[in-house]
Amino acid sequence: WWAIRGGGRSAANWHGSEGSGWPGTYAHYADYQELAGSLIPHVEEGDVVLVRSEWWSEPIHYYLPPDEYTVIAPPRHGTEEELEIWRAGLPDRLWLVGLGGDAGPGPTLDSLANHFLPGHEPTIAVHGYGGEARLMVPGTTLDSQRN
Repeated sequence: WWAIRGGGRSAANWHGSEGSGWPGTYAHYADYQELAGSLIPHVEEGDVVLVRSEWWSEPIHYYLPPDEYTVIAPPRHGTEEELEIWRAGLPDRLWLVGLGGDAGPGPTLDSLANHFLPGHEPTIAVHGYGGEARLMVPGTTLDSQRN
């Protein structure tokens, strides 16, 4: 996964409202406006939004412009040591966004959280058509808030 600060524009701009050039794929499936509308009210200054860098994730960037939000992608590859260096530069409040196959009741978003953000726990989850976002904070932060 490549680092992204900001990104492309909506895939809906590339497709007509009736659909795309791929049979059975319609523009509304790739438009994450509802998810962004659920997420944006919760994002605070200094938060980082983590979104996998895939062709199907590009539309979310339309709603999270780089002059207002910090959106990055976790690294695609790397040793555990390289992941630790990447993690060291992250703030405490991270929004992990799952789109398409990442989201839903399956373990995929949980797997991403466990791999990239070990020791972090979800505190808030927001949903929208086509995805889910979870606010992840270090577990020690949650423990101290409970006391």
